[in-house]
Amino acid sequence: MSINEKTANDDPLQERLMRLWRRERLRVHAKGLAWALLFLPPLLLVLFGLDRMLDLPRMGRWSFLLLALALFVWQGRKRWFLRLKPFDALHWASRVEKHFPQMGSLLINYVQIVSPIPKASGSQELLGLVSQQAAQASGSIDFSKTVDFKDLRKSLKRTTVSISVFLFFCLLFGDSMSVAMKRYLGWNLAYPTETILFEIPGGTTVAKGSKLSLSLGVRGKVPEEGMVFVRSEGSESWRQINLVRNEDGGFTYSVNKVEESFEYFFEIGDAFSHSRRDPGSVTVVSPPVAEKQSLAVSPPSYTGLPAYETKNLSSAVPEGSRLTWLVEMSSAISEATLYGPEEFSLAGQIERGGMAVKFSWIARQSGVYQLNFRESERGMEFKGQIHKLSLREDLEPRVTLISPGSTVQATPQKTLDLTVRASDDYGLYEFAILYRLNGEKNRHRISLGTPPTNDSQKDLPFPRSGTWPLRWKIQEDLSDLRSGDLIEIAVEVSEVAPDSDSSRKAVTRTCSVEILSVAEYQTYITTRFNQLQSDLAESERREMLIKHAIEASGSEPSE
Repeated sequence: MSINEKTANDDPLQERLMRLWRRERLRVHAKGLAWALLFLPPLLLVLFGLDRMLDLPRMGRWSFLLLALALFVWQGRKRWFLRLKPFDALHWASRVEKHFPQMGSLLINYVQIVSPIPKASGSQELLGLVSQQAAQASGSIDFSKTVDFKDLRKSLKRTTVSISVFLFFCLLFGDSMSVAMKRYLGWNLAYPTETILFEIPGGTTVAKGSKLSLSLGVRGKVPEEGMVFVRSEGSESWRQINLVRNEDGGFTYSVNKVEESFEYFFEIGDAFSHSRRDPGSVTVVSPPVAEKQSLAVSPPSYTGLPAYETKNLSSAVPEGSRLTWLVEMSSAISEATLYGPEEFSLAGQIERGGMAVKFSWIARQSGVYQLNFRESERGMEFKGQIHKLSLREDLEPRVTLISPGSTVQATPQKTLDLTVRASDDYGLYEFAILYRLNGEKNRHRISLGTPPTNDSQKDLPFPRSGTWPLRWKIQEDLSDLRSGDLIEIAVEVSEVAPDSDSSRKAVTRTCSVEILSVAEYQTYITTRFNQLQSDLAESERREMLIKHAIEASGSEPSE
């Protein structure tokens, strides 16, 4: 027992420091044990893996075992036992003071006073006062808070994961790990050596030029390397190809591009996939190919476009067209399906005894299309060439009000002249006037019918672009107009479409017509006439001034 420990037995305050020291030793032991349980399972798994993969001799196993034990002892001493310190009252008083700074060094001074070595100097009254103050200041303080066990949570979580992984491997490789333990203790036991092949491929038929992979699973004794023996169809000699074990423990023989049929068998460990007299076979088949294509396009009738034909599906067609795609094959097929965007799928109509297939549908989606088909002889499925179909979208109509301007003054008998410019990619179906009287909520509509075609578009069923004069006799539709009424007018144009519900419309800007009485209108005309005369006179005056200025500049003598 140290001097500090003897003093602690006679002093309640130092006894509390002693309990704090014991609490710290308990924390170190708990952390060390957690480290040992964290480190030991991976170490055992590494020893098992080395022996299982390398099949180590006895001296090799003992060498690895001694190395592992030395590493474990070295790390255990460093992480556990070297962290166990003897009791030092001054050290623990400093830790308490650091955690509870409100004590103001009273506990450190107290420990220095009561420590027999070195003996504190000073009057007994002063020493007694310091002791009394230290006891009073520390009376309400819980020293155990200085040592916190919360930092063990992370270590315990890691240890739990490590033990769980170890137990999982024990469940997965229990027999082999039991054998490994006995082997490290000195027994020369052998691991299971029987090689078992499963999921063995049989006869396979593939398309010429495609990629081929022949895989099988292996359990039991799984060697690092295996072999596959291959011979061309009709040949007598076998060609040996070495294989390396896959990450999943199986073996795979791959050919990037198969050109001819062949026979094969695997030799993995002491097991064979097939006998030499009855090997596995791969039959190579030439896939049917599209020898000729034609795409018939029938645009929607409202577009006025004629039907036409193109060479293949990689084309641009008007949206909503009826497409008929005919594909002639090099050999017979039993079924075919066309796949496209947005889960598009269409079964084809087989014709000419399987030598041709036809598809017919309405073009609604642009994107990538691919033909998949099954050949007739063996029922194999193939994927054909990829095509990109583009759709020409039906654009919205456009219309502009050229005249009149934003505001017009007129009498109720006025015939309003309007000029509009309009266009649409497939045709303009109808013009209409939209008007609202005195700020009504809803507009009224007056149809003006289909615009007339000009000479350049006389062969089209509907005009597609142009500038048209429109006339509206206001009194015929609004017979009760009075002075002060305000009419808001716009022109609407409708495009040609399959039906009236799907026809899109465009509307011009709004112009206002202010209704005046005859007298007011005459006053307006007179005022407007006078304004125009004044503007004309001002223009003539400015023209004269400019003319005189030009003449004056031309007559100035040169320097």
